[in-house]
Amino acid sequence: MFEKLSKTLEKEGFNSKIEKATEDVPYDRLVVLFEPDSSETKLMYEIMQIPDDDNEIENYDLIQFFVTFPFELRELNENILADLNDLILKLNFFLPLGSYGIELEDGLAFYKYVSVTPKEKSDSDYTKLIEVLWISCYLNNTYLPVFEAIANGDKTLEDYKDLF
Repeated sequence: MFEKLSKTLEKEGFNSKIEKATEDVPYDRLVVLFEPDSSETKLMYEIMQIPDDDNEIENYDLIQFFVTFPFELRELNENILADLNDLILKLNFFLPLGSYGIELEDGLAFYKYVSVTPKEKSDSDYTKLIEVLWISCYLNNTYLPVFEAIANGDKTLEDYKDLF
């Protein structure tokens, strides 16, 4: 699946690379680089098939799109973390696709979406996966500057009240 998706993404102008499972990351994944308009940091999307270890899903694959943001949550004060948490709750209420989250133990802020696709994928299924990536890129292009401004302490959630 990753080979065909990678070739299709290349045609769309994305840089992608298949990374095989390792001891640290025990699953194959397709890594896709995206450079948001307003950030100097490239985002690294990880597209992976969620394992169905119990064989409960017969005819479908769960394909996860996951990207972490370029700042460390463990270094932030409580007010900034509270603003980021509230931002995530507000954005997730109206996002058309996926959700934002934070994982404090690992110090990550992230975007995640899981798509259900047939095990036997047609060209239109690959097209849908690419559309999911484009929409995810659009959302992160739009909201990453808000996350970064709050995480850097340059702005507070109150500064973005018109966003909602």
